[in-house]
Amino acid sequence: MHLLIQATRPEHAAIILWDTSTWKKQCQLYSHSLTITQLAFSHDGNLLLSVSRDRTWSLFKRNQDSPQDGPLYSRIACTDKKTMIHGRIIWACSWSHDDLYFVTASRDKKV
Repeated sequence: MHLLIQATRPEHAAIILWDTSTWKKQCQLYSHSLTITQLAFSHDGNLLLSVSRDRTWSLFKRNQDSPQDGPLYSRIACTDKKTMIHGRIIWACSWSHDDLYFVTASRDKKV
C-alpha cells in the first residue's frame, strides 16, 4: 500500500532542515504553495534548490554569518505565477558540476 501526502496550503509545503546528529529541527523554509517534489543541495552545500507541484522553483542561500538562533538559509530567487516557465508540475531539479547553473524538468516536457 502506498500513501501519498500532498500539501494543499503553503504552511504544509515547508522545507524542514534537521541536524542529523541531534535530530533537532534547524529551520523551516517557506516558498511553495503545494507539495515540494524535489530538493537539491549544491555540491558545497551553500545553495538549496526546491521544485514543486505549484510549477515554481526556489533558490535558498546558506547564511554564513547567521547567529545561532537566526535563519540558516534565506531565499534569494524564485519564480511565481507571472514568471514561471513550466506549465505543469516540476518533478526534478539538479545542479551543474560547478554549481553555476541548475536545471528543472517538468511534466510539460520542458527542461
